Amino acid sequence: MDEFVGGHPALDFVNTTDGPLGARTAERLRTWEDVLSWSRSAGLLTEAVGSPDDPDAALADLRALREDLHAVLTAGGAGSVVRAAVVAAYGRATPDPEVGWRVTAVEHGPDLPALRVALAVGTLLAGPDLARVGRCGRCSWLFLDPSPTRRRRWCSMAVCGNRAKQERLRERE
Repeated sequence: MDEFVGGHPALDFVNTTDGPLGARTAERLRTWEDVLSWSRSAGLLTEAVGSPDDPDAALADLRALREDLHAVLTAGGAGSVVRAAVVAAYGRATPDPEVGWRVTAVEHGPDLPALRVALAVGTLLAGPDLARVGRCGRCSWLFLDPSPTRRRRWCSMAVCGNRAKQERLRERE
């Protein structure tokens, strides 16, 4: 399954776990190296950064942010972890006319992936894209729905849409 179907880095971050029928049991961020690899693939990290002093704690913090964001976007959760992470990230960032807010590897080192994820989350929650967040009817991944009617049903027509169509065809046979 293509892991970058969300249309926004914050949604792709939420989609780093999934499972059958929307259960969030298949973990893609198992190690700090997974975080770095995902961050590079998502376009959030181009610089080399080291590992935090306690990679397990940093990984646990990122997963807590991800699950709290999932709750905010799908069930109207309170978002206390999201709020704290976003406020902390903006407090450490500097304004930049080209990208909005900037955090650099020189200043923040191993904190960079978490800070950039939190800035992406802040951008999503404070911007117009929040109204376009949809949820896949098959796998429950989140995505931006650019359609005028907001009726998109699948994270990816090539994967979930086709699988749903195949299931309907089998049921008819």
